[in-house]
Amino acid sequence: MIEPIALRRARMLPKWELKQTPPQLQLPVLKSEELREIAIKTFNLARQEERADAFPFDDRAIAEIAAKSYGIPRQFNLNCADVLEAAVRLGYETLDAEAFARCFADVQATISADVEAQVRQLLYVAQKHGGFSQDNRRALDELNWGDFLEVLPLLDYLVQRDLMVRQDYTGGMRFVISPRAEKAAQQPASLADKSDVLDSREG
Repeated sequence: MIEPIALRRARMLPKWELKQTPPQLQLPVLKSEELREIAIKTFNLARQEERADAFPFDDRAIAEIAAKSYGIPRQFNLNCADVLEAAVRLGYETLDAEAFARCFADVQATISADVEAQVRQLLYVAQKHGGFSQDNRRALDELNWGDFLEVLPLLDYLVQRDLMVRQDYTGGMRFVISPRAEKAAQQPASLADKSDVLDSREG
């Protein structure tokens, strides 16, 4: 079996060094109302006159974005920005729940088009088994991968690309598909060239 570059690098680290690697900083998960306030403050920075709403998003659209962001501010801000760009492309001046759904589908299609075949397969397997975690080996077993700690560099890379989301819970961590990447996760591809997953980062 050919291993991804990140996984090979992880194997080169002493076990104690790998386990002591500082975890990626996790920001607090916010409620929908808190994310709505972030959106309002951000929009007001660009408005000639301040408003008390998140126009052009209505409250239902903001709630949908918050839900698809898992309460993570970075995901929320990215989704807002990308949906606004999609709204311009699709000709929407305001975004209710229906308009948001169409724009978010456009965002997902755009992201999917940029995901490499090997990464697409990893996302598909993660989606199929509810993500990668310390207490759920089904995804790792399907990929014929070993210890969860050994694949953390690869999973962190996918988080940095906003294709996966890290969720911390009592006793461990879980990496799940970001809703932004769900369309990419629905299209499995061959794993024959898994070693190329991170080649673009090497360049």
